[in-house]
Amino acid sequence: MVRLIKFSAVGGVGTLLNLSLILIMTEIVGLMYLASALFSFIIVLVFQYLFNNYWTFRMSKGFGHFGGLSKFSVVTIIETSLYFGLLALFVQIFGLHYLLSASLAIGIRFPVKYLMCRNWVWSSRKTLENY
Repeated sequence: MVRLIKFSAVGGVGTLLNLSLILIMTEIVGLMYLASALFSFIIVLVFQYLFNNYWTFRMSKGFGHFGGLSKFSVVTIIETSLYFGLLALFVQIFGLHYLLSASLAIGIRFPVKYLMCRNWVWSSRKTLENY
C-alpha cells in the first residue's frame, strides 16, 4: 500500500511539473504548444522513472538505467495510448463531457500503469531492502 501511495505522489508531482513546463515553454520561451508538450513529456518521463526507481520501489544504485528506463518508456507509451483511446471513446461514442471522460480515463489507466511498473519494470531488480 505504501508503494501505491508513493507511486501516486510521484504521478501527481509529475502532472504538476508537466503542466508547468508546458506553460513556461509555450508562454515564456515561445514554443508551439505541441513542441512544449513533447519536451515536457520527455522531462517528466525521466523524472518519474528516477523518483519511482529510488523512492517508490527503492532500487539499488548498482544497475544500469537503460533497461529500466526503456521498460518505463514502453509502459508510459502504452498507458498514454490507453488514455487517449478511452478519452476518445467516452467523448465520441458515449457522448460524455471531456473532463468527465478524462477523469474516467485517468482512473482506468492509473492501476494499469502501476501494475505494469510493479510487475515488469521493477519486478526482478534488487531493492535496497535486500541489502
